[in-house]
Amino acid sequence: MLSQSDQIKRSEERYQSLLIATTQIVWTADAEGNVTEDQPAWRKFTGQRREEVMGQGWLSAVHPEDRERVRALWSQAVKMRQHYVVEYRLRGQDGSYRYFVVNGVPILNSDGSIREWLGACTDITERKQAEALRTGQSHILEMIAAGTSLEDTLIDLMLLIECQARGMLCSVLLLDEDGQHLRRGAAPSLPEIYNRAVDGFQVGPQAGSCGTAVYRRERVIVTDVLTDPLWGKYREFMEPIGLRACWSTPIFSAQNKVLGTFAVYYREPRSPTLAELRLVDLATHIAGIAMEHKRARAELFNSRQMLQLVLDTIPQRVFWKDRNSVYVGCNKPLALDCGYADSNEIRGKTDYETASATMAEIYRADDRRVMETGRAWINYEEPQIKPDGTQGWLTTSKLPLRDQEGRVIGVLGTYEDITVRKQAEEVLLRDRDYLEKVVRARTAELIEAKERAEVANEAKGVFLAKMSHELRTPLNAILGYAQIFQKRDLSCEVMNGLKTIQHSGEHLLTLINDILNLSKIEAGKMELYPTLIHFPAFLEEIAGGIRSHAEERGLTMIYETPTPLPAGVEVDPTRLRQILLNLLDNAVKFTEAGRIVFRVSRLNLGELAERPQAAVPARLRFEIEDTGMGIATDHLEQIFRPFEQAGKATGHIEGTGLGLAISRQLVQLMGGSLQVKSELGRGSRFWFEIGLPVKAAVAEATRLPRRLITGYQGPKRRALVVDDIGSNREVMVGFLQGVGFETVEARDGREGIRLAGEMRPDLILMDLYMPVIDGFEAALRIRQIPELRGVVIIAISASVSEEDQSQSQEAGYDAFLSKPVSWPKLSGLLEKHLKLDWDYSEVKDQMVATTEPGAGKTEALAPPKEELTRLLELARMGDLSAMQERATQLKTADEGYIPFADRLCELAQGFEEQEILHWMEECLEVK
Repeated sequence: MLSQSDQIKRSEERYQSLLIATTQIVWTADAEGNVTEDQPAWRKFTGQRREEVMGQGWLSAVHPEDRERVRALWSQAVKMRQHYVVEYRLRGQDGSYRYFVVNGVPILNSDGSIREWLGACTDITERKQAEALRTGQSHILEMIAAGTSLEDTLIDLMLLIECQARGMLCSVLLLDEDGQHLRRGAAPSLPEIYNRAVDGFQVGPQAGSCGTAVYRRERVIVTDVLTDPLWGKYREFMEPIGLRACWSTPIFSAQNKVLGTFAVYYREPRSPTLAELRLVDLATHIAGIAMEHKRARAELFNSRQMLQLVLDTIPQRVFWKDRNSVYVGCNKPLALDCGYADSNEIRGKTDYETASATMAEIYRADDRRVMETGRAWINYEEPQIKPDGTQGWLTTSKLPLRDQEGRVIGVLGTYEDITVRKQAEEVLLRDRDYLEKVVRARTAELIEAKERAEVANEAKGVFLAKMSHELRTPLNAILGYAQIFQKRDLSCEVMNGLKTIQHSGEHLLTLINDILNLSKIEAGKMELYPTLIHFPAFLEEIAGGIRSHAEERGLTMIYETPTPLPAGVEVDPTRLRQILLNLLDNAVKFTEAGRIVFRVSRLNLGELAERPQAAVPARLRFEIEDTGMGIATDHLEQIFRPFEQAGKATGHIEGTGLGLAISRQLVQLMGGSLQVKSELGRGSRFWFEIGLPVKAAVAEATRLPRRLITGYQGPKRRALVVDDIGSNREVMVGFLQGVGFETVEARDGREGIRLAGEMRPDLILMDLYMPVIDGFEAALRIRQIPELRGVVIIAISASVSEEDQSQSQEAGYDAFLSKPVSWPKLSGLLEKHLKLDWDYSEVKDQMVATTEPGAGKTEALAPPKEELTRLLELARMGDLSAMQERATQLKTADEGYIPFADRLCELAQGFEEQEILHWMEECLEVK
């Protein structure tokens, strides 16, 4: 049986889940109809401040045309104490209005007086827009059927589409019979200067969006006409008009002949959404029908074949009957609905032969009403008994069909199945009623539950704090002595026992810390203490610690930074380290074989080109991926609960089961969300994204004596740096100019090819992914220039994939260097491929006393020659992690090696691979 507190907690959780799950705006008001309490959902949508909503202030967000009506209906409902139902338009934060249906019910006291009002606002904008679109479609089809002029039909079509998409401006251009020029068709919202300019527009491979779309016979999307090369010749006329984006779709006939183009313009650069493309496709389709209908009417006026051809191309069901309600024809979709393979098979039949007797009577009555009154009946809803006996719903339009003298000779109709929409509305009404009942039932319980929960939470915090103090006191002695005794010369049995004591004590301490952390988070007392850290060094430290743990288990640990990371960030390093170590430890713990990938990347690099780096917070993504046992889909949420582990079913795995619960809540505290994707038996991937302020990098750790490259011997070398990002070029230029290179910059592959041919450089550093011409194509073209076949080309890319490295080699690159680029790696490649002899200067740091390489004490403090040879091999392979492990072993083996090992660790942590290489070579020469 659940305790009372558990029952209250479960009720509270269910209530909160209902509020989160619903898409409605839930609101409350006092008995007089005034808002007195905060309405978070209302403020979130409208953007009003709390004080603006109070009283009757919420009315200011209602559309001005609806406001007085809403005020009067609300006042009447409050006065009469009756259910309040109204539709109106509500202004959102972005200034646009959306349609809502609003329901309000009075909550009564036991004496029948109103205690408060409770209501919900349901967004029906999409329904309104869909209704408007259907009505507009029917109107356009009616215009086409009635023989309205093409220009008037297209103008109404343009205005209909523009009402569906905010900011969209539409235009239709007609293709000349010669197929080489476009003529103005309709553009009701565009200035006259546009219509004059596009009349006679040339068709071609680079003729703006419209001429190119017709030439290619496919949609052409230009997000910015001022920068896209397709608009090069027409940019001068577009810029004064203020049009920036243009998407153009060819209009085809039923015989797949291009009739013209439907163009959409915006006054700001932008790309289309899927919904906008669907709307454009619909408009293009209808425009094609109208254009083809006009052409056919000139040759086949009142031709049944023409009508059949047009109607068979639209998705709506269309039919027409004679004066006696006998089918004269229909489109193919309707024939298929009635069970016929061909629309000709329905001719001569009545509704009694295609539907049930009940439905046939209804259909015939509708036909008589339209023909007798001579007026159209548009978009009315009616039930439908389907062949399987189930009930459906249709939205139908019928209009009188007239001959050339205007006499009614029959009826033309269309219908659309709206059963799914009707079912959705019924579900929405049931959900609303259920929500109202739950709100009334839970309101009183929540007040009492909140008070009890606060008391219980406080008691839990006091208890945990006291227990933590009592447990930590003996643990301090246990762990302290366990570490002290391990430094003594003890037997293996005793040493193993001490290690067991220490490991068990640390495990107990971890459990205590995790429970306290979880308690603090749940009580809302966990705080973050951001400090400035050197971000790359912080990550390397975490990766290095996990790498040794992974390798002990025979796993491969991979640390990736596919994008440049800021040097200095402001973050709580303790909490971020706790999150990352929890996730990495779990990856190692639950992986029997394979690899662990730790990946950190920056997501908002594009903002750096517009604002100074220090002003742009870094949006960072942390990912941990493994090839372990994986997690079943139905257990993905369970693993984030306290004391739960994914490995329970497969045997005991050490751990408190609190790590993921704490990590998820710490990530939320940092403004992110911890996500997981996993497949049983195939591994897991955890990731989260957080924003961190970028600051000037903290000072690096005190440097030990090292040698700096100051230049090179021989003639001055020339280098070409090709990268579309200016900051990347500046870094490369800074590296090269610092040692004496003459440099030239290019912003894309095309410019790089041209400058390479002009300056004939000794070296080209080129990015792989650039606009206009990418680095792969540029390298291929450069290698085809006879004078440049010997130039050294090095790929500089943020990608670290083997596929890109292999592809760059096939394109003709001599080497591949991943970003962020380190000078030691770059200088090593330059030395290798350009055969450079470097000039060095000795840099000494008097704050650290360490023997200089090659000095008299080196031989006395350096390890044996065999060890130096092994370290040299590791340096050549670039395995810095293995070098740090060897250095740690040296310190344990002989205290005399401590200065040597400390310096080696410092250089490895600073990624000074080139310096380590030279130092090991010098030490071997002394040996």
